[in-house]
Amino acid sequence: IGESIRSVIKTPQVKTPIKRGLPANALRFVIIAYTISGFISLAYEVAWGRLMVLYVIGNVYAFSLMLSVYLTGLVVGAALASAWIRRRGASLALFGWLEMGIGLLAVLSLFIFSRLSGMKYSALFGDYNMGKAILYESLLSFMTIFPVTLAIGAVFPVAVSLYSSEQAAVVGLKISRISALNTAGSILGALLAGFVIIPLLGLQYTV
Repeated sequence: IGESIRSVIKTPQVKTPIKRGLPANALRFVIIAYTISGFISLAYEVAWGRLMVLYVIGNVYAFSLMLSVYLTGLVVGAALASAWIRRRGASLALFGWLEMGIGLLAVLSLFIFSRLSGMKYSALFGDYNMGKAILYESLLSFMTIFPVTLAIGAVFPVAVSLYSSEQAAVVGLKISRISALNTAGSILGALLAGFVIIPLLGLQYTV
């Protein structure tokens, strides 16, 4: 019996590996970049809303439809990125590629916007009615901003995973902190885009 007790005591305990966090300078980079990302994302939304009004039929519904597509892109992008993280994990490289992708897709959206005038409602849907008009305007929104919002939505779970290191003891604090700073950036982005940047630079150069 004594031998059995000694063997139990000496048996090493299996510990669940703890995910190592990023260095402090990398954590600062993530939270600063994600704050700036919030600023830019809402500035884009304001600019896209102004651009969309130039091409739609019913201005009353244009912003609501554009916002619906914007939010849909965020949800789908976040879901896809979360699935990726569960399988392969998050990395600074993934975070960087997503942020660069947002910028490149936003520039590409300008080329798409410039060609919307060639899409005639009558050629696609024939006679006018409200249902067809809403479908037409939704199609324009999906073509122009949905790809960008996918990337914007995907950034959130990646940033949270990197900043929190997925450690249960701090994940709530880290998520609240990074979300608060992103929201503060978003508020500034919406205000400055609408009242300062677009009036000074115009829509094209704002994007």
